[in-house]
Amino acid sequence: MKTGALTALLVLAAASVRAQDAQDKQRPLPDYFKSCIRGRPDFDRCIMDALNQCNHFFHTGVPEYNVPPFDPFFAKEVVQKRGSNSLFYKLTLRDVTESGWATSKVIRFKSDPRNYRIRYTQWWPEKFLAGQYEFDGNMIQLPIDNKGQFNLTLYNFTQTTTVTRRPVLDDGGRFLRWAPIKVQINVLNSGDMALHISHLLGGRVVMENILDRIINAAWRPGFFVLRTTINDLVETAFNKIFNDGFKGFDLERILPPPEGSTNAL
Repeated sequence: MKTGALTALLVLAAASVRAQDAQDKQRPLPDYFKSCIRGRPDFDRCIMDALNQCNHFFHTGVPEYNVPPFDPFFAKEVVQKRGSNSLFYKLTLRDVTESGWATSKVIRFKSDPRNYRIRYTQWWPEKFLAGQYEFDGNMIQLPIDNKGQFNLTLYNFTQTTTVTRRPVLDDGGRFLRWAPIKVQINVLNSGDMALHISHLLGGRVVMENILDRIINAAWRPGFFVLRTTINDLVETAFNKIFNDGFKGFDLERILPPPEGSTNAL
């Protein structure tokens, strides 16, 4: 009897949690930030906590603010070039999707109103990227020309995002408009990585399978090479997403400024 009563209580508790979770997801966006007052010492912490309650918006976007979904996000093309002369490469990634944002967590947040900037660090249990690649290069007079598919999973992954939006002023110092948003990505670390690339050795399947195992067994040196590619990929996509999605975003509908303030943050 006691066991049955305990089971019933647990079921009721679980149902209550699910109902509360569903109710929370119906809250309007400003409701999450209503306790965050600009200029207060706890502002950054308040914003971080609020952002971590808004993860469901990654899947849905916020239509009433014209903010598109972020998870997954899509990049049509990202090009990276490095080196010169006898040691260079050009890597082109096409039709890339990145997913996993809804499971991420903001672990640090710092606003910098004087410089119209915010910087935050985000952690993911898993982040997924997939798409097409083309690689064209010359490694010490040895030409390389490959293309195929890739998929990359990053585990226990952290990156820092810096977002800047500066005002454009006239000659008299009066506000005209906001400049385009600038996003900078800095990949910090990954606890593990799984990378699979097709046609890596021109279609020699046996050798490609061996190389695949080597890459994933000794992944750490490869991760530091991949960091710049991931930075470029996410920066390209996020500069587009932030400028398309937040171009007309009225921050003051979410965070009314203190009286007398004209700052962006």
